[in-house]
Amino acid sequence: MMNFRKSVRFGALSVLFLLWCSLALAQPLSVTEVNQIAQSLQDQQLLSQKGKDELIRFSEKKPLQVYKNISEKNYGDDLPGRNIFPPAHFDTLLNKIKDFEKGYELKEQRYLAGNFPNRSDLFNFIHAAAAYYRDEQSGSEATKKLAEGFGEYFGPAIKPLLSDSTVEFKVSAFEDTEVQQEERVKQAKPYLIWLDLFKKTGLLDAQDMRMEHYYGNNIISSVSHRKMMDDIGKLIIYHDKFPYYKQQQLALLDSLTATGFIDPAARKKLIDNYSRATLLNINDLALHTKNYLSFDYEKEIEPLDFITREYYGQIPTDKIKKLYELVLQKAAALLNFRYTDLEVHVVKDEIQAEVPGNRQFYIYVKINDILYKEMIKERDLESWINAPNFQFLNHYLEDQLDPRRFYFTTAALFTGYEANYPKTIFFTLLKEKEAELVRNVYLASKSDVCYNGSPGDYSYAVWEYYDLNERLTRTKIADVVDFFLAEQILKKTEKKSREQLVAAWRERNPVSLSNMLLELPNAFTSGLSNTVEGFLYDLNTRLKELQTTDQDYLTDYAHSRIPVNGQPDQEKLVLTFQCGQKKYELELATEEQAWENNKLINIINEALTEAKIPYGVYPLPEDSSYFRQDLHGDNYILIAPEQAAKLISKYGDLFKKKSDGQE
Repeated sequence: MMNFRKSVRFGALSVLFLLWCSLALAQPLSVTEVNQIAQSLQDQQLLSQKGKDELIRFSEKKPLQVYKNISEKNYGDDLPGRNIFPPAHFDTLLNKIKDFEKGYELKEQRYLAGNFPNRSDLFNFIHAAAAYYRDEQSGSEATKKLAEGFGEYFGPAIKPLLSDSTVEFKVSAFEDTEVQQEERVKQAKPYLIWLDLFKKTGLLDAQDMRMEHYYGNNIISSVSHRKMMDDIGKLIIYHDKFPYYKQQQLALLDSLTATGFIDPAARKKLIDNYSRATLLNINDLALHTKNYLSFDYEKEIEPLDFITREYYGQIPTDKIKKLYELVLQKAAALLNFRYTDLEVHVVKDEIQAEVPGNRQFYIYVKINDILYKEMIKERDLESWINAPNFQFLNHYLEDQLDPRRFYFTTAALFTGYEANYPKTIFFTLLKEKEAELVRNVYLASKSDVCYNGSPGDYSYAVWEYYDLNERLTRTKIADVVDFFLAEQILKKTEKKSREQLVAAWRERNPVSLSNMLLELPNAFTSGLSNTVEGFLYDLNTRLKELQTTDQDYLTDYAHSRIPVNGQPDQEKLVLTFQCGQKKYELELATEEQAWENNKLINIINEALTEAKIPYGVYPLPEDSSYFRQDLHGDNYILIAPEQAAKLISKYGDLFKKKSDGQE
């Protein structure tokens, strides 16, 4: 562990190094370099003499000849040569935006503005002028005149872009052949002329072969001259921004070194091996640590793959078991645990069976003799490695008081020509501070913690990130389960063992006791209507289920309005229902008053007691619905009054009391 003095010295040296990098690598093109590029563009017959001269004027921030005798008020700053903004312009914008996610692109633009002219400036000038000439021939007379002026910039080499054509490829993953791939490569070849041209002129890095590699192999998307120009522009911008990207990554690398995620020797090795061809990402860093699980997609995952969108309802459980065996074997070696009794089960549910893709599985596994459960929906397996499907590993880490958690980390993409799918899939072990650093556009395009509630989690109706701080521990959950069993709050027909009950509740990540109560068979939700008659009907249905009978307990729901003191213009509402042999009524000014101070609940509980029905209705607080946005209305539980009293005695007054005016 680095002491404070060494850490400060290390950080200071890093800052000096980064400043040196930014000064040494971030340089505008010199006058000589601009002239050489402009001359080469003319030699390649892309630019005419006029176009060459205008490009040089643009690089010198001089007025362009094409705009002579044209009223500036008719045109905006988006025209070629008119959108040169100084760094101060971006400083003003950044002062108004404090959020990093919204501001990082502006900072990159500011970086480029501070290094004007660069290669992307020259390329964008040419590209924009050609696009205006191509697309504005049918505008107003002034627009046509300006378009013709831009047309005079170009030589005959521009013609393919002006008379563009698109080749569409329809590729089937199930029927594609090597012969078809070769035919697509042959059809795409004429469109690669731009790569050769811009490399010869010095605008595109001659060593960057990623586009040639893509279009020389398995092409799956359409090809056009416009698309080629757009993508070449992205590569040129990438190379211009590379020093800035590297600077940001090195700062993050220093921070991750300070946290202990990566050691100084590995940091030095990473820096020494930096390549302009591709930047670092979180998975590159993880490989230099002992803080990750990795899976080779082609060798380990693809053999298990089952295209579930085509075959919903047909995934064999043995494939799922092999996937979890693979993950558990690697996790056991990394975390030094032993596992036993891995089981995969299909949830028996008639409704799920009727809807393709809704079939659910669950796994049980014992890690160091503690049982863990994982629920999986079939559609989760469209991508076999899905962060929420491996929550049990993070629950194990919690039980060990390990501050790290597994995250599904995906490499950041900077050019669009990185691999279409990851060759290697990573679960990276990160502490909370490290996760904050990694969740950064310069290191990862995706960093999802392996918990239910992560983005993309289909198994739970959740729309926010999992909160690492708001969950009951396994010990607290076990204590509640023991209480439920001792006081028979759980139904006597419950077939699960104590161990399975603890594992099942843990899998749901409850945040409070009321959160757990809501998952009991005797809990229910009022729904959106929240009418008294609707509530009585739902309550009666739940009582019948709990008592396993067809007998109705609450009947003859009715409401009527009667005059007050014989005055027809003054009415009161009378709600009535029958329970046992007795009729109960509640007089109110409006139906909404039934919910105030639990008036309706109190009279229902009185009726249940007098009818010797062994239940009372107890309203649960709002946090009982935490992470359950699929539920609407208020939540309630039916338990015996004696059980409610014992719950309150042990855990405090956890039932919701509505005051006057509350709805």
